[in-house]
Amino acid sequence: MKQFGFDLTLEPDEISGQVCGTLSPAFNAKPVTLELIKTQLMQAGFGKYYLFEANLGEIIETDTALREKGEKVYQELIKRIKDEVAKRPSKTEQNEEDHQGDEHKQEDEPPSELQQIEAITAEFIFTLLKTPPPETIVAERRDAVITVTTSEDELTVFLDIAAPHGGTEADEPAITKALQARGIKATLNNEAIAEAIEKGVCESLVIANGIAPKKGKDSIFTTLVQDQISSGPSVDSTGKTNYHDINQFVVIEPGTLLMRRGAPAPGKSGTDVFGKVIPAETGDVLPFFGGIEGARIADDDNNLLVATQKGHPIIHDRGVSIDPVLQLTNVSLATGNVNYDGSVLVKQDVADGLKIEVTGDLIVEGVVGKATIIAGNNVIIKQGLIGGTPSEEQISDQNFGASVSAEGVVSARFATMAKIRAKKKISLDEYALHCDLYAEEQIVLGETSGKGNLIGGKAQAFNLVSAKSLGSTGSTVTTIRVGAPPNTLERYRRVTQATRQKQQIITDINENLHKFSLRSRQSDPPPQMLEMIAKLNTQSAAINVELADLQVQENELKTLLMRSKKSKVISKGKVHQNVIVHILGSSLRIKEDSSSGTFKFDMRQVMFIR
Repeated sequence: MKQFGFDLTLEPDEISGQVCGTLSPAFNAKPVTLELIKTQLMQAGFGKYYLFEANLGEIIETDTALREKGEKVYQELIKRIKDEVAKRPSKTEQNEEDHQGDEHKQEDEPPSELQQIEAITAEFIFTLLKTPPPETIVAERRDAVITVTTSEDELTVFLDIAAPHGGTEADEPAITKALQARGIKATLNNEAIAEAIEKGVCESLVIANGIAPKKGKDSIFTTLVQDQISSGPSVDSTGKTNYHDINQFVVIEPGTLLMRRGAPAPGKSGTDVFGKVIPAETGDVLPFFGGIEGARIADDDNNLLVATQKGHPIIHDRGVSIDPVLQLTNVSLATGNVNYDGSVLVKQDVADGLKIEVTGDLIVEGVVGKATIIAGNNVIIKQGLIGGTPSEEQISDQNFGASVSAEGVVSARFATMAKIRAKKKISLDEYALHCDLYAEEQIVLGETSGKGNLIGGKAQAFNLVSAKSLGSTGSTVTTIRVGAPPNTLERYRRVTQATRQKQQIITDINENLHKFSLRSRQSDPPPQMLEMIAKLNTQSAAINVELADLQVQENELKTLLMRSKKSKVISKGKVHQNVIVHILGSSLRIKEDSSSGTFKFDMRQVMFIR
């Protein structure tokens, strides 16, 4: 039994390089499928040509639709023939009619049912469909496409090579011609270009760079005063070391010159990829810090800052404020807790159970006992913090007697059973014994003088923990952590995985929208399809917002991880047993006493390098 269908005929155009696919009516032809089209293209020598995927889908759908319509017409023609033949008189009746009368002659016998059906051609059926011959461009010969672009600032040259489809491949002369057409004069990365030619394809490959101009340095601010004077310990004639007068707290008078603003420096010109000179910008004239108190710009020199009141200088990056200083002999039950808007100088000690809270600096000339200190800038304790005598029970419970929190630097001679928090740096001369230390930048022991021992407790800083000795001969557990929080690497992996999942969802949505677009070309889309398209577009917009947020998180976490790889723990003398160093979720416990060395994160683990 014959079935109506179409043969696919491929007709190449040598001039345009395009291959046209035409559906020719035929009986018992194979249905047009993607595999059939590709097979015929391959057999005809067009296998490497660029395929118009949308057109392929269109010709397949056209074949299916017209094949079904043509088959219905064919079956209707057969039915009509059969009905017509059925209405003819039988041979007996025909013979009787033929013998009636001498004048009647026997006529030729009409064609049979089979003859009439066989006389139906596929071309005739197609004419009844009243449809023009279906044809469309299915493939095209394409040469490699070379595109040379530059960055918006014209300092980078990008090369894109789209792979050829049956055409000419990219080569060095063609790339050179494209570069000359763009007027590129920068030195080329010939190695990168050669690699791209070998691969035959590349995308946004950097092949040349210009020289960026360098902006001049902005105004430089030179501080003309000190906030403290460090002279170091002195030794008297008996050999006794005086640690009381290491630092001198500075108090200045009105009219003192505080800071000078220098003129900005000129910059250095650059050259873009077209060989044009890019003028450099002179540095900016930066203003003095707007929150300055107790100081003003001099009347005869707008680049000079002078004090207007007596007090303690608070040095900022672009200015110096003068805080009025509260001077106390000591802080005890006689004074009660201290809460002061400014800086405080305590000439002797801070007793147990007291609290001092200041917005500026706190200078304690003596010892701080089991007290609480909160400062808006630096805390300088010339002797030390005595939070109590540690026992095994206290150590395990982290029962710290002294607590210090500062927005700037915390420095002391020593600390015992103390909890210290510093926005910038913790600096201790002699030792930290069973303390909880945290600084956002660094913790250093024995930086300029003293034994510099870190014994027991915890110490955590982002950039650096440095001491002359870590741990003790008694194998006291000493825990040190540097860099980002331990879960940062895992968070980065979760975010990158979530990003990939969202990107895959977007890809799937786009594929579904493309399918709907192909279907809508054949006929008007039904309401259900329009509703689904709207739903997919809404979902795509929402996921793109989530994807943008994930990419921000990914960049932030990546920056943290890169910074953490530079974080270090340094021992300038000894590292004792049971010192534990944590970096980015990895840890290393020292199992036997060792000499000096540096702990850092390498090969995804904590390494100790002697």
